[in-house]
Amino acid sequence: MEQNLATLTEQLLEHMASSQTCLSEEEILAGKVESLNALSGHLTGYDCPLCRNRGDSAFAVNGEIVWKPCPCRKVRRSLRQIRESGLEPMLKTKTFASYQAKEGWQKKLLQLVQDYARCSGGEWLVLAGSPGAGKTHLCTAVCGAALEQGEDVRYMLWLDESQKLKAVKNDSAYEERIRPWKQASILYIDDLFKTRKGEAVGDADIRLAFELVNSRYVDPKKRTVISMERTLEEIVDLDEGLGGRLRERSKGFYAALSGPKDWRLL
Repeated sequence: MEQNLATLTEQLLEHMASSQTCLSEEEILAGKVESLNALSGHLTGYDCPLCRNRGDSAFAVNGEIVWKPCPCRKVRRSLRQIRESGLEPMLKTKTFASYQAKEGWQKKLLQLVQDYARCSGGEWLVLAGSPGAGKTHLCTAVCGAALEQGEDVRYMLWLDESQKLKAVKNDSAYEERIRPWKQASILYIDDLFKTRKGEAVGDADIRLAFELVNSRYVDPKKRTVISMERTLEEIVDLDEGLGGRLRERSKGFYAALSGPKDWRLL
C-alpha cells in the first residue's frame, strides 16, 4: 500500500476511542472498515472518489481487515505513462470541444469519433490519410475521454517505440518491453508506419506491427486507436493479414482523409 498503514491504523484507533458503544464484533469490524475508507490519502495526479487517493481500500474478509488495490491504480499508471510519453500536454488542448468542425466533413468526422468514444465494447478506431486533417487531435480526445472514465490507456508514438522494440527483438527483455502494449485495455498507436524522411517501411516494421495488432485482434475486449498517413488499402498492399485485421476491427469507425475535397468515412 502506498500510504503507511501504521499511520492509518493510528488515526483509526484515535477515532474509535472517542466513541465507546456496545457493538457486536461484526459491527465493530464494519466500523473500522468504514473509518479506514473515510481517510484521505496523499496520491496526486488523479482524484479518485473510491479510495480517496489512498490507492487501496479496506474490506472485511473472514473477520479481518484486508486491503485491496483500487482500480484507480491502473488509471494512475496510464497517466504516468502518458506523462512520460509526451501525450499529456496534448490532452489539455486536443479535446472534442476544441476541435474546429467548420466544414461538413469535419462535423461528420467529429460525430464519428464521438460515437466511438461512447462505445463500451472492443471496437477499434482508425483515422488515416494526409496530415492536417485532425487525426491526432481526435484520437487524443478519445484517449482523454477514456481516462476521465477511469480506463487504462497507453500511448505509443510509433516512430519512437518501434525503434526501441526492434533494438531488443533478440534480447530476453523484448517480451517484457512489448507486453504493456499488448495488454493495455486501450492502446493508441500514433502515426503507424511513420518513418524517417526517405525511409521505406521495412520487414521488421511489418512483423512488429502484425505481432502487436494480432495480439489485440484476438482479444475481443481490447480497444485500439490508430492514426496513420497510409490508408487501409495501402496497409493491405504492405501486408494483407495486417490490413485485413485493421479493416475488420475498425468496421464502422474508419475514416480515410486526403484533404477537405477528398475524404470518405467507411
